[in-house]
Amino acid sequence: MVAALVAWGARPAMADHESVGIVVWAGEGEVLLLTDDHLHIVEVTADTALVDEAGDPIRRLAVGDRVRERCAPTPDGGFAASRIEVLRPARRRAEPAEV
Repeated sequence: MVAALVAWGARPAMADHESVGIVVWAGEGEVLLLTDDHLHIVEVTADTALVDEAGDPIRRLAVGDRVRERCAPTPDGGFAASRIEVLRPARRRAEPAEV
């Protein structure tokens, strides 16, 4: 299913970049994000910094988390995240948005 979604949301090759999105799927070693204009899948490795809104390390992401990710293209055409920062955890979705 993820492969089909990625193909549907495929974008032209990009350089290192940063984007903001909502986690729609998080599996072992991969995260699928929905941004304003596309689906974006990134690899999560031992080198990926996962941090909460205070900048403290976390162990995993949850579906519904609003995140900012930094990633770079990989030789196989994918993207590897160097940092994923939770801007708003899924458990806080009902709260008013920050200005």
